[in-house]
Amino acid sequence: MIPRSKLNTRLIVQRKVADDALDGAGADEWVPVRTVWAEVLDDLPSRAERQDGGFTSAVWRARVRMDRRSDITAAMRFVGRDRIMEIVSGPALVENPRCVEFMVEEYNGAGRRA
Repeated sequence: MIPRSKLNTRLIVQRKVADDALDGAGADEWVPVRTVWAEVLDDLPSRAERQDGGFTSAVWRARVRMDRRSDITAAMRFVGRDRIMEIVSGPALVENPRCVEFMVEEYNGAGRRA
């Protein structure tokens, strides 16, 4: 397990719910699944530029570590620290079998947002 003192960020885990209405294409909704305590570690450099469809956007990357959970997948996202964080990889076991890590990204500017 991660030392409790490192789990200093409260995050809401959300999953996407598809809109089944005929006029609801692309209008997916995110609903809360649970709240977890985690350690959010910004990757350095914390700002990078990315070309996406001809637009340049700032990408904020971080690692989210928490006690091992089997109910959080890469199809979900985290909300917290005034950010919406798309899970781009994970969960990966780190340090010991009771700790998992996710790589997350938040897009700003002309890029997509989680």
